[in-house]
Amino acid sequence: MPVNATKPRTTRTTHYCFGVMQDDMQIAVDFFSYFEAGAKLLDDDPKLYSVSSWNDHGQARHVNDPFRLERSDFFPGLGWMLTNAVWQSLQ
Repeated sequence: MPVNATKPRTTRTTHYCFGVMQDDMQIAVDFFSYFEAGAKLLDDDPKLYSVSSWNDHGQARHVNDPFRLERSDFFPGLGWMLTNAVWQSLQ
């Protein structure tokens, strides 16, 4: 269900985690498998806040290992996933 950021509302869900995406984001073929792997990371490491599907430095000249994941200290944009527990703590 899309959420309008200009009209915040309380959303209750029973899902463990969920994704938030910008409405014009183009989804890659590996998007859902990437988030599935990211959900495991969120489950295993309570220090992780979210998993992002966006990489500002994702151009070919900056990326040489398609299996590498990195932690970041800035909040992800465009497409990200967080746990229901984190979502509830922010409300």
